[in-house]
Amino acid sequence: MQVNYQKDINHNYMTIQAEKEIDMDSYPIRMLLGNEIASLVPCRIQAVDGGRVFCYEIGSRETVESCFLKKKLGKEAIRFLMQGMIQAIQDMQAFLLDVNQLVIRPDLLYFDREKNGLQFCYFPGYDHQIQDQIRSFLETILPLIDHGDSGAVSMGYGMYQKTIEKSFQLEQLKEYLYKEDEPAVEQITKEVKVELTEEEPQMQPEEPAEKEKVPWDTLIFSCIWTVVLLGICCLRFLGYLDFLTVPMILGIFIFVMSAVCINAFLWKRQQKKGNGCGKVWAESSALQASIQWPGKNEVDTKQVQKIYHEEQQKQETIFPEETLADSRPLSLDDTQPLPVIKLPANAWLISKEAEKRPDIELTGDLTVIGKAEEVDVQILLPTVSRVHAKVWRDDEQYYIRDLDSRNGTFVNGIQISGKNNCRILPGDEVCFADAGYTFRV
Repeated sequence: MQVNYQKDINHNYMTIQAEKEIDMDSYPIRMLLGNEIASLVPCRIQAVDGGRVFCYEIGSRETVESCFLKKKLGKEAIRFLMQGMIQAIQDMQAFLLDVNQLVIRPDLLYFDREKNGLQFCYFPGYDHQIQDQIRSFLETILPLIDHGDSGAVSMGYGMYQKTIEKSFQLEQLKEYLYKEDEPAVEQITKEVKVELTEEEPQMQPEEPAEKEKVPWDTLIFSCIWTVVLLGICCLRFLGYLDFLTVPMILGIFIFVMSAVCINAFLWKRQQKKGNGCGKVWAESSALQASIQWPGKNEVDTKQVQKIYHEEQQKQETIFPEETLADSRPLSLDDTQPLPVIKLPANAWLISKEAEKRPDIELTGDLTVIGKAEEVDVQILLPTVSRVHAKVWRDDEQYYIRDLDSRNGTFVNGIQISGKNNCRILPGDEVCFADAGYTFRV
């Protein structure tokens, strides 16, 4: 394939010389020249020296080779390149053009900064298998992947693995691209630890301790005996009380001090015992108050059992006995687990305008919704993007995610971000742009 570049006053062209005679009335040529396809570089055909030259107006567009392949590629860069490629293939299929004639080469693939999108060259007669072209393109970018980005490595090598399979289909690439990356076990553990740390209740500041009461009786007792001892010593010094010897006085002093210490020890022990009893009493009172009914001063055990039996009968009416996970005898000290409620195999998005749009049945694990023919469910509205959103089932739950649509996806009136998954529950209102639905199971 002979590639040249031309430039005039107002335009820059990349030209490809046709190697064989071109039928200007053929369907591909008429579609290429008569339509403006967003994912294709604008093209015109000139007659030069008896042959035909395809002139692609590249303007200020940059090649992917010069714009992307000069640095390490992260996950988002790979996603952008592959999304642009899938979009171009879908456009080809929408116009019934042969996707094998799409040129997927980094030096002939262009990035339009104004539209923030990729544009490809469609060259009738090129005729290279699209699977081989995608595989060759991935082989070019794999050495440039940032191996420090685990998401980029997983996405790049995962899609390359799909292209080398004999049963390759574009839907496999699309599903793999839209599939949310599962975090590693270490990351999950880390996130759980962070959540637990955040959820731990903050320690309340300790209340100032209540001042201890002064043992006035002990102090008075000590003062009285101190005065008595001093008086005895004075009288003995003045010559009175000759019958009291020094050992007797010391014995009286030791006895008095022992009595004071014992009294102080008993008071301190009684004080601690009183605080403990008060705390236990307070907790017991709070617990009792939490389970009493208005107008009751004591817990009526028979009343509790009666009400519990009534509630249990109501739950057995709602949830049949065979669905209960545990059928042990009733006990006030035993809490039975709630029954496991499984969602039905299929779910529905019920249209709010049934006369204009039918309901959407979510039959598989993944449903891609948009306006393009290649999506799982089509909503033919001008405000809905070609690939608008996806809904999928995971572990008995349903989730929705916006796929960078122009007018957004809304759940209960709140626009959801294209970077986050949103769980939807029965009764939730879901809108794809202005197409409203109600989720039902």
